[in-house]
Order: sequence, then C-alpha cells, then structure tokens
Amino acid sequence: MTIRGTLGVLIGLAIGSSGTAQLRLVPLPASTSTQHTTKERATTARTRNLPAKNLPFWDDFSFAVNGNAQDSLWVLDSAVTISGEIGVDPPTLGVATFDGYAASGKPYVLNDVNARGYADTLLSRALRMDLVPLAERSNTFLSFYYQAQGAGEAPDRRDRLELWFKKADGTWEEIWEIENSDLLDPNVFYQVVLPITSTDYFHENFQFLFQNFGRKSGPYDTWNLDYVFLDWDRGFARGPGRVFFPDRAFTHTPSPLFGNYRSMPYAHFLQDPDANLNRVDLQLYNSCNNNVQPIDYYTFVQYTHFDGSGSTEGSPIPLDDKVSLGNLNGLERKTVTVASRPAASSFDPQWDSVYVAFMAAIDSGDESTAPVNLDCAVREFPGTDFRWNDTTRTRYVLSDYYAYDDGTAEYGAALNSVNAQVAYRFDLRVPGPQRLEYIDLYFPRFGDESSQVIQIKVMSDLNGTEGTVLYSANVPLRRSELNRFWRFRLDQMLLVQGSFYIGWKQNVSNVIAIGLDNSHDTRDRIYYNTNGTWKQDIDFGGSLMMRPGFGDDGGPITGLENEPPTTVYPNPSSGYFYLPTEAEAINVFSVMGQEVGFSISRESDRTRIELTAPLPALYLVRYRHGNRELWQRIMVR
Repeated sequence: MTIRGTLGVLIGLAIGSSGTAQLRLVPLPASTSTQHTTKERATTARTRNLPAKNLPFWDDFSFAVNGNAQDSLWVLDSAVTISGEIGVDPPTLGVATFDGYAASGKPYVLNDVNARGYADTLLSRALRMDLVPLAERSNTFLSFYYQAQGAGEAPDRRDRLELWFKKADGTWEEIWEIENSDLLDPNVFYQVVLPITSTDYFHENFQFLFQNFGRKSGPYDTWNLDYVFLDWDRGFARGPGRVFFPDRAFTHTPSPLFGNYRSMPYAHFLQDPDANLNRVDLQLYNSCNNNVQPIDYYTFVQYTHFDGSGSTEGSPIPLDDKVSLGNLNGLERKTVTVASRPAASSFDPQWDSVYVAFMAAIDSGDESTAPVNLDCAVREFPGTDFRWNDTTRTRYVLSDYYAYDDGTAEYGAALNSVNAQVAYRFDLRVPGPQRLEYIDLYFPRFGDESSQVIQIKVMSDLNGTEGTVLYSANVPLRRSELNRFWRFRLDQMLLVQGSFYIGWKQNVSNVIAIGLDNSHDTRDRIYYNTNGTWKQDIDFGGSLMMRPGFGDDGGPITGLENEPPTTVYPNPSSGYFYLPTEAEAINVFSVMGQEVGFSISRESDRTRIELTAPLPALYLVRYRHGNRELWQRIMVR
C-alpha cells in the first residue's frame, strides 16, 4: 500500500471545529521492547557482546523478532523499530525506522515539543575488516537505502540521518549524512554506495553506526533504512552509481483472505464459505536492473481450530504447487493474485473458531550463478544467500468479529475538535439482522491522557448531522498498551443488518487517536464529521482498529501477537541449531512444505536440533513456546 499526500501531526496544533478540520494521521509510541540512547551512546542502552564477524554483512530487515533488528548482526538497536508497513515501496519486506521516541515508549524529551538532538541509534556488530585482502581494499563498499518520511512523519529541513565508522584507535568518524529537503521524494528509497578506502577502517574491530538528528519530543521526523550490505570484491568498482542485486523478494504482507476482511465471525463465514474466500495478492520486486527473471511460487495453508476440548493444529496443506507468474523484469514491482484459495470444504461447522495461517514462497532464481550483468550475478556476492526473503507468512482469524486490520498499529488517526465524530462502515456477509454484542477499540496512549468521556455510537446510515443512531452510550475513554484492544459490551439488545457504522463522538478538543494499521487500505469506509457534515477526504490510507463483535469469549484480548524474543541460533548454521529449553511440538519443513527429519537433544539451558540430512537451503522451524506457536527461518549452508 502506498500512502501519499501531506500528513498532519496534531501535537501542538490547534484545530478548531471549522470545516477545514480533518481526520489526521498521528504517530504512536514505539514498542517498549527496544532501548534508548543518545549520540554519546548512554550506558542505559542495551548492548550485546558478539565476537567479530567476517564479511559479508547483509540485512534487509525482512526477518525481525518482536520488532527488533536481528541480534546476530546488530549489537545495539536502541529504539529503532523494524516495521513491515512504514516504508513505501521498500526493496524488500521490513525497514528500520528512526524517529524521536525512546525505548520507554515515550519521547526522549517530555517537556519541550521543539527539543532537538540525536535520538535513535543502530550499531553493527564488530567486523573483521583486517581480513580483507590488501588487493581488494579498494573494492570494498558499504551500500544501503534510505527514505525520508515514507508512511511516517516528514523530517524537517534541518533533520538528518548520519553514518559513522569506527577507526582502529576506537574513535568514531562521520562518513555520510543526508538532510531532508524538497529534493527528496517521501515515497522513494534512495541508494547510497560508499567505497571504504582509508586504512583506519581495516582493523579487527570495525563497526558502523546509523543515527538520526531531529525532534526528540515524539515519533516525528521519520527516516527509514533498508538493505544494508558491506563486502569486498563486489564486482562494481566502477564509480558511485547505483548497485543492483540478484534478489527477487516480497515487499508487503499478503492481502486479506475474507473479502475486505482479515477476520470475520466464523458463523457468518459458514453461511457461504465459497463466497467469503478470496485469492490472496502478493507483492514482489526485482532488485536487478536488466535481469528478466521467471518466477514460480508455492502457497500453503495451515488450520488451527478451537472447540470445547481445546485447540488442534493441522499440518501445512499445499495450495499452489510451482505456479509460474511469468517474468519479473529488472526493477519491476508486481502484484500477483495467487491461483488457489483454501477449499471451502476444509472448514468444519463443529469448530468454534479457526486460525488460518497462509504461507507463500517463491522460486526466484536468486541462487543461480549465471551472470546476466556484473552487478546481478550471485557469484559476485559470495557468502550471501538472497533466498532469505523468499518466504512470507500471515494469519487470518475466523472467530466472532469483523476486522479490516491485522492487529498491529503503525500510526493513529485522530481529530481534536469539540463534537468531532468518526464512523467506520462494515458490511455484513450474511443476510438478515444479526445481534451486535460488543465493539473492540484500540485507543493508544497518545497526547493528553486525562480523564475523558466519549460517546460510542452505532448507526445504520450517515444521513443528517448525527446519522441514524441505533445505539449510543457515554463512557470513560480507555487508552491501552501497544496493540491491546478495549472491549465495550453493549448493554442492550441491538440488531444490525446490511451496512452499518461504528464510531465515537468526542466532547473535548483533546487529541483522541484510534490505532491505524497500514497493511490494508480501507479509507473508502472511514468517515469523519467536524461541522455537521460527514466527509471522506482523507489523505492517508490504512485500517482503523475498531471491530464489531457478534459473540463474546469473556476474556481480555490483544491484537495478533508479536513473536517473543526467542530465536534460532546459530543462523545460518551447518545443519544443527538451538531452540529455547521450553520448545515443544517441534517440526522442520522445507520451503515447499515437506517435513524434514531431525534429532533432538535436551540440554540444561537449550534444545539442540540436528537435521538428519542437511542440504544447503532455507528451512522453516515450527515450535511451541508456552502457549504460543512460533515459526522461524533457518538457513543451512
């Protein structure tokens, strides 16, 4: 999805109740799982002790745990968040985002909205640059892509992104910086290629560091970083032009499975499963400039169903087996609709609810060594496996609610005028009246968190100033932790049918923001009212995190859970690797969904997995950790 137009931020902005007020995009606090630092690299920042690594160094941020960068590559990732949807048209899925929020989830500076300085930092692990052959040191390059703003908030003119190198004597030297200006397109990733020539950098403890300078009072002045690559003998020592890679990869999460919905009530789905199932869209990009690459893809689905006896997890089921999507031209972006969808007969009416895990893999030719041009031959990138980003996975839910969103908010949507209203349209996928029992809303911690009252509303249409109101209730506003919904239960019987609207009206001028998921654009269903007229002129896309529910499990809920910070290591491996001690129900699959044989050894503080017949390839590891199912990738070389 591409977000275009001017993005307005409401902090410190006085918007009255005039007709010019609009629903605006607002940034949200960062995850509290990351850590905070300053340019001086404060001692409170989390660091990891890792031995120096040989080249190459490559991270496209397509694999992140709980929003954190790979801990095998970065020893300090203070408050830098890895997001799949903040970057606009990235090279591959996932970008590292720099802004003004600290690891605490609060601004670096709380009492000065204009405070400026160094904020987020991303520090590489030590690299053995001393092992680069003397004859190749003139052919050693660091390249990366950056984007100013993307789907975030635009950096100001004096804001900048910087790159520093660590010298042999332990001091740091600034190598590169970029300031925002009218010349930078907020929707474009620009590539930088830097030759490394000074003898000061070819030592056994070389590191490089990215950091941003801008407002420290919140998630403003956004810079996105992607596709960081450092190596020697890269085969393009022909000047500072653009570098190309033999890499075809996914760039965004798969599209919704149930029409416009990522989740819908199972009882409603079963009324007509065939009509409620979509074929999923995938988005791909070819990072080579003049290589026409034929692409095959594979898709799989896996069901976890719930009933009175608990949950039962099925095995992956192939949907598409080596389907050609044709040629992907050099530097081409393509959206492809997969050939198959889950079978309607796969869903048992005896189940209470279902998780539908969808996985796609491409046969991209990224392992081919045949040179097409010098920059795009795999043999020019020894030690790098570009198949790492050739798989993607997402989960859809059949439960008791409708949801356009995927449970993760990148930003928020807000008004801050008295009597402002927001309404969100939902279309029932079943005929006749249905009982609406609850509404789930995610109001993140943002702005003024003093006690406020909102009027929750359900409307059958938006005719007139207030719309045709079916239900309303004045309730204290509840703000939640990251991606946690607040469940409001209706206190009376309410039947809705066809299209209906849920939303709220505020009676204060304070900023009230609802979570906004960037992965799916439903702006055609979002309405706001600031002066008695309902409007849709919204200059950003996404899905509001509001959900109508037609049943109630009675317990607290969250959005789709993030992966906990447990990981497979070493990765890449030679055929054995370790999982946490608590790992249970372990399976290993090829990217084609075939089970792979392995042995298990339980150790005091870890679980050792050894593949029976390891072959160089990308594998998928599934295991249970506590009450959560995890999927992680492991590369065997």
